[in-house]
Order: sequence, then C-alpha cells, then structure tokens
Amino acid sequence: MRRLISCLFLLCLLIFPFFLERSFSQYAIRAPFITDCSPLPNQITEIALSQSYRYLSSGKQSFAFVSEDGQWVIKFFKRKYFQIPLLSHLFLQEFSKKNERLKFYRQSYLLAEKELQDETALLYLHLGPSDNLPTLTFKDPIGISHSIDLNHYPFVVQRKAEPFYPLLSTSLAEWGIEQYLGLVAKRIQKGIADWDHEIEDNFGICEGKLIQLDPGRLYLEERFHEQKRLDKEWWSATHRLRKWLEENEPDKVAFFDQTLANHKLSCAQGIEDDSDIDDFLQHRP
Repeated sequence: MRRLISCLFLLCLLIFPFFLERSFSQYAIRAPFITDCSPLPNQITEIALSQSYRYLSSGKQSFAFVSEDGQWVIKFFKRKYFQIPLLSHLFLQEFSKKNERLKFYRQSYLLAEKELQDETALLYLHLGPSDNLPTLTFKDPIGISHSIDLNHYPFVVQRKAEPFYPLLSTSLAEWGIEQYLGLVAKRIQKGIADWDHEIEDNFGICEGKLIQLDPGRLYLEERFHEQKRLDKEWWSATHRLRKWLEENEPDKVAFFDQTLANHKLSCAQGIEDDSDIDDFLQHRP
C-alpha cells in the first residue's frame, strides 16, 4: 500500500506541471535564464516597464502582453517550450526537439539585438537575473491580475506593431512587398538564417517600417556563399508569401517575382534598401 501511494505521489509530481502549464500561470513563464546578468534599463525601457499590461496573444514560444499606452509588447517565454522532460531520454525525437529549441533560445534574441535591432524593434532583453527592475502588473488571458518581480523572469520588450498581411490588400501592397524582401536581403547579407518560415504572424508594421516580430529562430549561417544554400534560404523566406499572393492578390504576383529577382541581385552586390512609407509614396508613380 505504501509503495502504491509513493507511486501515485510520483505520478502526480510528473503530471502536475503539465496541467499547470496548459494555461497561463507565473510558473508557466519561469523559463531559464541564459546570461549571467541583464543590462540596466534605459529611460525609455523604464517608461515602458512602469505601465500595466494586458494579455495580447500566445504563441508556441511565449505569452505576449501589450502596454497600457499601446506602444509596447512584453513577451514572457514559456517554460514548457524549452524544458526537457524528465523521461525524454527514452524518446530521442522529443529530446532533440527540446534541445534544438534551447539552442535557438540561447542565441536568437541576442543575435537579433546585436545585428537586427532596428529590423526587430527590440527595446530591451532581460535574459539574466537583475535587481533593479520594478514589479509589473498585468492581466492574464482570463482577466486575472498578476504582479511579478521582473528581476526573476526572462522577457523581452519590443515595439507594438500592426498586422502585415492586411496591408497587402491595400494601395500599399507593393511597398509591403518591397519592405519584406528588403528585410530578407538585409538578414542574408549579415549571414543570418531564419529557421522559421512563418510570415503572417511574424511580421508587422511599426512607425512606417516593416519589422520582424518573432526573431526566435535566427542563427548564423556560414554557407551562404554556396548558391544552393542561398537559394534554399530565399525560397524558405518567400514561398509562403508568394502562395498567399497567388490565392488572395494574384495581380501582385508579377510584381513580387520581379522585386524578388531585384533583391536577390542587390543582396549579392551588398546593396540595401531602407525606404519607409513616406519615401515610397513620394516616389510612387
């Protein structure tokens, strides 16, 4: 009987985190720190973190909350997304998947901050412990208020952006296509690959520019000098957008194809296009 009780207790310990993390909780965002400490926040970051937040969305990797003034998004990383299960060594595929996620988590946002800060509108990375941040108050997906000491949680703060795809059905569609392909060219020029092929939810419009909202699967690629590898990266980054245009805005496909060819050439020559909406409108025929 005692052995049965012990087994049931152990089973509860294994199962409880699973049920706890199916929805938002403070436990669910206790992802591991990956740096020894975090930098001091600048004045803009202090303003962003002095506000209350409300639930915005949830992805595979994080929970997102938007600030009271609507200008900032704070993302808390999901513990379960990175946590390697206790018995994962018995399931090689699951272990490899979690290990790969940890690898991206340890390098991707740091790489984005260093090389693509403007293109991702990242304000602040808190990926290590600190002792100078305030307590943040926010409402979870069902409206329950939480107050947490930010010093003990990994998170990132980023500019709030508007959805990208709706713009492709407006008079600014060609500008949006130019912006997106220009971002891809810039990233490739810097020798950075993106494992994530998603576009619709990963990019948005912020302050007259297109930005990458989710830089969570970036990595340095040393083989872009190989034409086959370079072609694969361009295909990975563009095939979903082209398919969407074929199905929803077929009259834009020819423009997309020509612009893609131009950006491939510009990328190879080291030329970047940094025009914003105003520039596009001024030079548009």
